Amino acid sequence: MRIFISGLLFILLANVSAFGATLKSEGAAEALSEEVMLALQNDDISGAFEKMKLYMDISDNNFEASTAKSIARHNEFKQRFGKTIGYEFIGGKMVGTSLLRLQYLEKKDNYALRWSFYYFKTSKGWRLNTFSWEGDIKSFF
Repeated sequence: MRIFISGLLFILLANVSAFGATLKSEGAAEALSEEVMLALQNDDISGAFEKMKLYMDISDNNFEASTAKSIARHNEFKQRFGKTIGYEFIGGKMVGTSLLRLQYLEKKDNYALRWSFYYFKTSKGWRLNTFSWEGDIKSFF
């Protein structure tokens, strides 16, 4: 069973009239991703999404609607596979000088989820362009 919740939905629904904050370096992007994963580990999925929102270009209404769906799906995983017991940084990859992908494993009692964060380097700094989480961990191999 492949479960896929994409941050792409956030980008497609984004209000392009406002831009989120930027991060100064790749290290700051990694720190943000770590904060998100730590919030998940602490069973604060809403807090995890709020941290990402600050660095994304999306309207409040679209963010809230999309987040509610993702949180509901994530809670279904919790009921079925147990609570989040930790996370692990899997790796990062730069494409050129402007794209960065960071991947993490969210560890549940009986399952694992893959989280991917995609950052774009703008003229003002790094922005969280999109993210995704899914239950298909085969792509790590």
